[in-house]
Amino acid sequence: MKKVVLVLLVFTALSCSSSDSGNVIPTLPDALSIDGVTVGIQNKGLTYCYDNYFEFVVSSTNPQRTVTITFDKYGNFISANIYKFDQYSENYPYFSSHYFDFEMTPINLSEGKCVIDFSGTVYENKYDINSAPITISGHFTLQSPLPAPGGEFLYHKTLYANVDGKDWFSPNKITRSNDSGYYNCYYVCDDEYRLVFNVNGAITPTGLINFTASTIHDCIKVEKFNIATLSYEPWDTQGSFIFTERYEPFQGGYYVDGSFSLTARNPLNPAEVVHFNDGVFKALDL
Repeated sequence: MKKVVLVLLVFTALSCSSSDSGNVIPTLPDALSIDGVTVGIQNKGLTYCYDNYFEFVVSSTNPQRTVTITFDKYGNFISANIYKFDQYSENYPYFSSHYFDFEMTPINLSEGKCVIDFSGTVYENKYDINSAPITISGHFTLQSPLPAPGGEFLYHKTLYANVDGKDWFSPNKITRSNDSGYYNCYYVCDDEYRLVFNVNGAITPTGLINFTASTIHDCIKVEKFNIATLSYEPWDTQGSFIFTERYEPFQGGYYVDGSFSLTARNPLNPAEVVHFNDGVFKALDL
């Protein structure tokens, strides 16, 4: 199975050590292309958004467009879009690393500098890869901003797990659906897996909850994206989670803190197994 693009996440500083971390590695000039054509760069900026991610915005000339790339501080790609007036296109949100290539390389630990490279396709309808496409690519050297004192958000959404030795982060909920008073809350990273929390923020109890593949409510399920059918397929999932705290920051909604661990198995190929270990969540929006 061949990927359209391969995501490369590089987290270690290139040739940096405690003795030379102040040395800047030479980098290429900033560049931006739209539909294969190099365009002029009018301005660029990197904004600190929440605990874990940044929003890079660059404006082009001839044609005038605004490109936004969102990624977390660990180098995980979150989203990409291009905008002009009423024309807005965005990357396909499911298994995004298969359709959009993003690489972040730290180049100067002491000054917080990094290089980002990206290339991929955004679509007029982000849920339809057959809708009108625009290809974008770029190379930029950035200075990572730090949050201003007191400028952080009150509720920092975090969802993390170690997935068979790899860090797995989900920046936010994709969608939510009602299931007989419970809600299926869907969370994705940039890989092929999706976590589905089936809970009720108002009544799911705090404390340890165990679940099996046959559990309907108060459980977490794993689904894997199938690029042939462009859909997620449920896997048999068992494990446990703990709600350590539940609070209601806004009327009609709940945030929860807790932890989880689970094992999921492909029902069509039982030898294919994935483990989500050391899972933690904070201010999970249910």
